[in-house]
Amino acid sequence: MGIDLQVLGSGTSAPSADRSCAAYAFRTADGLGLLDCGPGTVRRLAEAGIDTNDIRWILLTHRHVDHCADLAPLLFWWHAPESGRTLPLEIHGPVETVRYWEGLRRIYGDWIVPACPVEVREWSCGEFRLGEGTAVRTAPTAHSTPTVAYRIEAGGASLAFSGDTGPCDAVADLAKGADLFVLECALPEEMRVPTHMTPSDCGRMAAAAGCGHLLLTHFYPPVERVDIPALCRAHYRGPVTLAKDLLRARIESGRVRFGVGA
Repeated sequence: MGIDLQVLGSGTSAPSADRSCAAYAFRTADGLGLLDCGPGTVRRLAEAGIDTNDIRWILLTHRHVDHCADLAPLLFWWHAPESGRTLPLEIHGPVETVRYWEGLRRIYGDWIVPACPVEVREWSCGEFRLGEGTAVRTAPTAHSTPTVAYRIEAGGASLAFSGDTGPCDAVADLAKGADLFVLECALPEEMRVPTHMTPSDCGRMAAAAGCGHLLLTHFYPPVERVDIPALCRAHYRGPVTLAKDLLRARIESGRVRFGVGA
């Protein structure tokens, strides 16, 4: 089957009429999952025609608000009998994810405890499986709080997802040879910081990874005023696509196809 990916949010915490905060839906033969769920995820799921009750896994990269704030609304909905939620839920994330889950429960009480079973697990460097045939590896990133990147392999296809990071050998190694590398591209060159990527940083990391196709995302407004692909292609010769909300990707071994909409 490969992997189907849909961008639900390609932006940041900066207000935007076009870009929601970080969120991505992925589907394999084993089921449906989310990579991050920042503000706007619930609405984008509806726009994409995705039934939230089908979500089996939520993979959080870190606890910054623009990557996880819609976890509570999702849990609140799944608590309601009207949701009809019965499928078990797994939440994966970096160190302090269990503490985050427990903190939400202290704030909101049982209102965010779904009727379905919930398992919460933490990772730095590790490997686990989602269902029978979906393998996941994690690696720490260069960010301002504990953050993990993910590599998902299923049906002969591979997807690497950086989350938030600055230039980082561990992330490049995780993305080695991936069919699709989803990489943050937050800031222009003149605003470079060690915890986020610029277009040229993205080109260098993609070249080091030797990925098949590069999908850039997580744009702050200033970076959208520069020629992102040109700056990236100065270092990486493979295909480069700029993410937008509701963009879809079909990932197969050695091949990525894009479309838009539900």
